[in-house]
Amino acid sequence: MTPQMAILVIPATAVVVGLIIHSLKLRGRRETLYFFALALLFGIARGNVIYWITTVHYEGKFPYIFQKRLLGVYHDSLTADFGWIICLYVGSYLAFRITDRLPHIRGKLFPAVSLACLFNVCLSYAVEATAMTMGWWQWNLSTKSAILRDVPMVGIIAWFSVGFDFLIPYCLIRHYRKPGQRWPFLTVLIFPLHMCTHLFHDRISSAVPITPYNVYHWGMVLAAMVLPFVSDLRMRRPWLRREYRQTEGEGRKPPSKHAGFTRNLPLLGLGVVAAVLLISDLGITGDPGLLITKVPLAAYTLLAVHGVPVALVLAATGVGAAIGGITLIPPLLIPLFYVALWGRSYWPRMRWLVAVYILVPLFLTGWYYTWSKERDAVDRRYEALCNQAVALEKTDMERAITLFKEAAELKPYSLPAYHNLGILYSRKKQYEEAEMALRKILELRPVSEEAHANLGNIYLLKGDLDEAEAWYMKALEINPDHEYALRMMEQMERLRRGARGDSEPGE
Repeated sequence: MTPQMAILVIPATAVVVGLIIHSLKLRGRRETLYFFALALLFGIARGNVIYWITTVHYEGKFPYIFQKRLLGVYHDSLTADFGWIICLYVGSYLAFRITDRLPHIRGKLFPAVSLACLFNVCLSYAVEATAMTMGWWQWNLSTKSAILRDVPMVGIIAWFSVGFDFLIPYCLIRHYRKPGQRWPFLTVLIFPLHMCTHLFHDRISSAVPITPYNVYHWGMVLAAMVLPFVSDLRMRRPWLRREYRQTEGEGRKPPSKHAGFTRNLPLLGLGVVAAVLLISDLGITGDPGLLITKVPLAAYTLLAVHGVPVALVLAATGVGAAIGGITLIPPLLIPLFYVALWGRSYWPRMRWLVAVYILVPLFLTGWYYTWSKERDAVDRRYEALCNQAVALEKTDMERAITLFKEAAELKPYSLPAYHNLGILYSRKKQYEEAEMALRKILELRPVSEEAHANLGNIYLLKGDLDEAEAWYMKALEINPDHEYALRMMEQMERLRRGARGDSEPGE
């Protein structure tokens, strides 16, 4: 285990142990067994299903690469499993603490699930940003984003969907289902349905220019927004034993002097996670700019601390958004969602609020559709430019380069145009331009072994064998089975002898 991974894995393991202790003490052995065993099995299934879809069905690559995979079942990683357990358990615990501040939704199922999913969004933003700089894992796709500090949106959606796919079936079956009821078991199909949508990458139609998994993801977001306000399903079995649910106005105290510490173990575990992230950002990578990615998590956690006024959290996030601009607008969603839940109690007296609540998801859906149409137009223009450039590569290289550059300007965070520019510049022996195009690929996707190997080729053509060898080695660090890099490494000594003018052995 490398030091970078140890900083992640050892505290995560300690946090999971603490959460198990918390669950045993406050939820009982049966609920502990059900939650942690099912969460672990869910993580294992999820990792292997994604592996099958990406590497077997699409003959591609797993979407993210761990620096060093720790154990796991088949193609699953125990590091990821521990992460899912932490975000699901801590997110659920904090969600129920937040709902305890709102008497009219206390005990309702869907407000707690939606808040837990929102916690996953906050945690993913904080963790993914640090993971990029620490090298815990790297995404096998372009990670650039205008407002998300190089955190890929697909990563945040993945964390959100984990809460949705797992917590709805778990809570309906373990905490809501009445004796003899069978329909809650149908919700276990949510996760398979989600994964099936990823088997189709083509847009649905010109009128609906999005893929099936985009439809699922947007439906998931809408469900998290709408269900808390239209469903009154209440949990028959509480998340925590009642004597430990110290809520506002009840005045209950822990039954022993140690119970307060035990009850707050999830908060302590979250503190450990936050400490690891801050030490990594400030002490190891020295990038204080990453602190902005921790703001949503801080805002969410403060809502779960009953002694902190909600108005203070809302005011602080509002001021932060005003000062920080668009990059600090996302934290506003957390207290605003809380305010929306609070406003639900005024529906009987203020009927116009119902219309407002209906218009919000309708407006967002309209915006998403319009944005999807615009993005589809850009994607199609980009594809047309690249196809036209490929057709001209052999007959009009200059025109092909112009078209690829136009495509790169149209979608600056997409990779194919830069890849082809690197190849064409190399053919024209414009090595500086080729290197710039390849380094742009690495800026967008640091784990591209092809870009590393191609940079090795550029330096080989320049006559810098040492630098070429270094780039081939970097390609092999990402993919030890990269055939081209292996073949070039085998030829490096012969190339060095050729550069020195030495004869082959035996000549």
